[in-house]
Amino acid sequence: MAELPRQIATPPTLHGVRIGTVVVVSPLTVSVAGGVFPAGRLASYTTINVGDIVAVSRQENSWLVLGEVLAP
Repeated sequence: MAELPRQIATPPTLHGVRIGTVVVVSPLTVSVAGGVFPAGRLASYTTINVGDIVAVSRQENSWLVLGEVLAP
């Protein structure tokens, strides 16, 4: 039986959508997975409050708040 190739290392994910919490309104700063990061926002996300649960998109070292996450 042929062997499958071994995976040597998994590179860190430098992009994706995550859930975070707003910790500072100005300048906009979010807490994501234990880290705190400055972030941009979409123009439609205008009512920003500390404690908002938000969807954030990461591309390398840049974070963009997509908007508040609301319960169904």
